[in-house]
Amino acid sequence: MAVAYLSMRAPLGEGMPIRGWRVSAVILAGLAGAAAGHAEDRGCVVAADPRAPSAVRAECRWPVAHQRVAQVLRNQAGIASVLSLVSESRPLSGGRFLQVHAVGWGIADRQITLRFVERTLEDGGLHLDFRPAGTQEPVPPGRVQVEADEGSWQVRPDGRGGTHLRYELRYEAGGGLKPWMARRFQSSGVAKAMAELLAAARRPPGP
Repeated sequence: MAVAYLSMRAPLGEGMPIRGWRVSAVILAGLAGAAAGHAEDRGCVVAADPRAPSAVRAECRWPVAHQRVAQVLRNQAGIASVLSLVSESRPLSGGRFLQVHAVGWGIADRQITLRFVERTLEDGGLHLDFRPAGTQEPVPPGRVQVEADEGSWQVRPDGRGGTHLRYELRYEAGGGLKPWMARRFQSSGVAKAMAELLAAARRPPGP
C-alpha cells in the first residue's frame, strides 16, 4: 500500500536519527488510544531525502505487537478503511490492486495499479514491497494517473513486545501538481497515516 503523501523538506527535528535524511516531522502526540505520559513509546520520525525530493521515510516505535501491525498491512483490500487518503483499494487479477488516492483541497484524485510482494523476515517480521504493476487499469475522467509510487513497509518486533516500523516511499503525483502544494501535504499527511495505522492495529481484529 502506498501512502501517497508528497515530500517536504524541513529543519532537522529531534527523535530517532535517520542518517542522510532530513527530518520533516516528529510525531509524538495525538495518536488514538495512546496512554498519556508515554509519548516516547509511540513516536515516529518522518524524513525527506535531500537528494531525492520525491522520497520520504517514516520510522516508528509503537507499544503494540508487530503481528497486529503486519496483519493490518497485509489486508490491502481493506486498507481504505484504515487510511483516509486511500479512498479505494480494489483487488484485481494477478495479485494487483487498484488504488485511488483522495488528496482533497479540490485536487483531482490520483489512481495507480500496484503489485505487492511480501516476505517474512528472519525475526518473524514482515517486509512488504509495492511497485506499479506492469499493466495499469484505465484512468477514468476526473482522475490523474500517478507517475511514480514505489517503496516498502518493514514491520519488526522491537524486543519488548512492541513494533519497530520503517516505511519508505517514492511518489510522484502526476498531473502537474505544483511543488509547493506537494510539500504542503507531506509532514501532516504522513503523520496522519502513521496515526491511523497505529489506531487500526490497536483495535481488536475482526472475525
